[in-house]
Amino acid sequence: MPRDEQAPPSTMATASTVATPSGARPRILQLGKYREIALAVGFFLVFDLAVLVVNFYSSYRIAEDAVAINMSGRQRMLSQRMTKAILDVDAEHHAGRSVSSGLDELQLSASLFGTTLEAFSKGGLVTGGDGQAVQLQAAKSAQSQALLAEALALWRPYETAAQQLLRQRGGVEEPTLRAAVQTARATNLKLLDLMNRLTTQLEDEARNTAAFLRQVQMVGITLALLNFLFILFKFIRRLQDNDARIERAQGEIREILATVKEGLFLLDTDRRVGDQRSASLSAVLGSEPAPGADFFGLLAPIVSATELASARDYVDLLFAGRVKESLVQALNPLAEVKVSQPDRAGKLRD
Repeated sequence: MPRDEQAPPSTMATASTVATPSGARPRILQLGKYREIALAVGFFLVFDLAVLVVNFYSSYRIAEDAVAINMSGRQRMLSQRMTKAILDVDAEHHAGRSVSSGLDELQLSASLFGTTLEAFSKGGLVTGGDGQAVQLQAAKSAQSQALLAEALALWRPYETAAQQLLRQRGGVEEPTLRAAVQTARATNLKLLDLMNRLTTQLEDEARNTAAFLRQVQMVGITLALLNFLFILFKFIRRLQDNDARIERAQGEIREILATVKEGLFLLDTDRRVGDQRSASLSAVLGSEPAPGADFFGLLAPIVSATELASARDYVDLLFAGRVKESLVQALNPLAEVKVSQPDRAGKLRD
C-alpha cells in the first residue's frame, strides 16, 4: 500500500472492525413517553363507542316511540268505532234486523281498546295494525300516567256495559241496550279527548327524547373530534421533535465522518457497504465505493486470495452473534494487512 498521510496502514483494520451486523437485537419499546398519546387514543375510542351506543339506543327508542304513538292514535279511532258499533246495534234492533255484525264490531273494538289501554298503563303485548303482536312499553312520564288513570276510570263502566250487551247475542234486551247507548254517548267524547291528549303527550316526549339524544351525540362527536385534533397535534409535534433530533444526530455524524482519518463504514447482513462512511474510506480502498457495493468485491482487487478468505470468515463471525468482543478483536485478520493499489501510472504497488 503506498504511503499516504491520509491513509495510514492501520486504517483498513479500523475500517474492518467497525463492521457490525444491522440485525442487532432491538430495544424494547417503552410506553412511558407515549403515555399521553396512548391515553388520548383510548379516550377517542371511548368517545366513538359512546356515540355508537347512543345511536343504537336512539334507534331503539325511536322504534318504541313510533309504536306508542301509533297505538295511541289507534285508540282515538277505536273509541269512535265502539260508539258507532253500539249505535248500529241500537238502530238494527229497533228496525228488527240482525245485530250480529254490530256486536262483532263492538267486540273487536272493545277488546283492542281495553288491552291497549292496559298495556299503556303497565306494559304488555298488543295486536298491531298488521295483526301481529307488538310489545308496548308502559308510559314513563307522570303526565301520561295521569291521563291513562283518568281514561281507565271512564273505561271501566264503559267496558262493563259493552260486555253485558255482548252477552245477549241470542236476543238483545232493551234495558241492557239502553244502558250501553247512554254510557257510550256520555263517555265517547271524553275518551276521545283523553286519547288525543295522550297522543300529543307521547309525541312531545318523543321529541324531547330525540332532542336530548341529539345533544348527547353532538357532545360525543365534539369530544371525539377535539380528542382527534389533540392526537394529531401530539403526533405532529413529536414527529417534528424526532426529525429535529435525527437531523442533529446526522449532522454530527457527518461532521465526525468528514474529519476522521480512518476508513469507517458499516456493513449490512448482505455484506454490502452502507450509506454512512468516512471521507477517508476512498483513500483506503483506492476508490469511492458506491452505497450498497459488495464489500468483498471492493476488497478482492487489493488483497491476496488468502487474506480475502480470512476477511470473509471474520465478517461471518461478526454476524454470527454472541461472540466476545475481545476475542473478535484478537482474531481480526485485517488488523494489519498488505494491500495493492494502482499508482498514477496505473501500476499496482504495495
